[in-house]
Amino acid sequence: GVGRIIQMSALGAGNLPDFPYHFTKWRAENYVKDSGLSWTIFRPSIVFGPGEQYQFLTALADVVRKAPVIPVVGDGKSRFQPVHLHDVADAFERALADPASTAGQTYDLGGLEVVTYEEILDEVALALGKKKPKMRVPVAMMMPAAAMMGAIPFIEAPVTTEQLKMLKLDNTTQNNAVPTLIGHAPTPFRGNIAYLSGDATQPSMQPSHQSH
Repeated sequence: GVGRIIQMSALGAGNLPDFPYHFTKWRAENYVKDSGLSWTIFRPSIVFGPGEQYQFLTALADVVRKAPVIPVVGDGKSRFQPVHLHDVADAFERALADPASTAGQTYDLGGLEVVTYEEILDEVALALGKKKPKMRVPVAMMMPAAAMMGAIPFIEAPVTTEQLKMLKLDNTTQNNAVPTLIGHAPTPFRGNIAYLSGDATQPSMQPSHQSH
């Protein structure tokens, strides 16, 4: 009896067989489009915010906490547009509340700022209060270690070989649908990741639950 489906895809999804993560997201989108259901697809950049035990930023935070130096994989210049989980949730809510204008649409979801991989590491270190030297590590050097960790059962590797490969690609959009969908500017990334340190003093940002 399901007539409506909203898919969480990923920014960068496309016909890219050399990048299986993006390729499988794109294939899933096509299955959704061919399902005969009323559909809306969201493609967020990396999602941040409190409440999720494992996410891109928590993995980086774990490395920043434990490593004697902060490894910057590659040149550190890969660009991202982190989007807050409450903005993503509000976009989903809008799609459910307003199927007439959102059905059959694919939306890119990005945050307010475009930041490089190295800038994300700097912001994570700042949120954790860690001052450590950084060391650049070639992607080729990280690949064997990531493959080895990925093969160990019951271990959540801090980085996968696919994530390392995707550092070759920017994860940003010039067609950010967040402001239009939720009715206000996206939540800034900088200054809003104190949750990584367990800082209970950071203001709790709740979804707006707007009526549309």
